[in-house]
Amino acid sequence: MEKTDLSQDPEQAQRVKQMQQELDAWMRSVIRSINGKDYQASK
Repeated sequence: MEKTDLSQDPEQAQRVKQMQQELDAWMRSVIRSINGKDYQASK
């Protein structure tokens, strides 16, 4: 269990921002995959 919320630590602001951007990109990738947009259609 986490005892310290480092996201509120000003020294960790850049790390938190980077991690949030990476999480957002991953979630968009998952949605694209669920919708079949990661795969090319066979012709």
